[in-house]
Amino acid sequence: MQRVVGIETEFGCFVRDDSLGPAEHVVEVIKDTVFKDGRWGLLDWHTRDPFFEPARSGGFLINGGRLYTDAVGSHEEYATPECRSIVDVVKYDKAGQRILDRKS
Repeated sequence: MQRVVGIETEFGCFVRDDSLGPAEHVVEVIKDTVFKDGRWGLLDWHTRDPFFEPARSGGFLINGGRLYTDAVGSHEEYATPECRSIVDVVKYDKAGQRILDRKS
């Protein structure tokens, strides 16, 4: 039996410059920047839960992964798409990290 696997990675946000605002604000700016022009993916306008998953809390990336702001702790989370091999999971996890590196 072959399983479908994936990884969810949580990214902390440490803000060194107070002029940028609180970490919660910076996290939202990064998320909005990723989805700004649709090049990297599309923002999800559907509300699943008003507190934990409100509309615009994240979206789906062109690689099939999902980037969203976690409601508890206000940090970015990236989930890989469902994969059939560990090698693919690692590739998609690295791709998600690179997207955030480019946009943060």
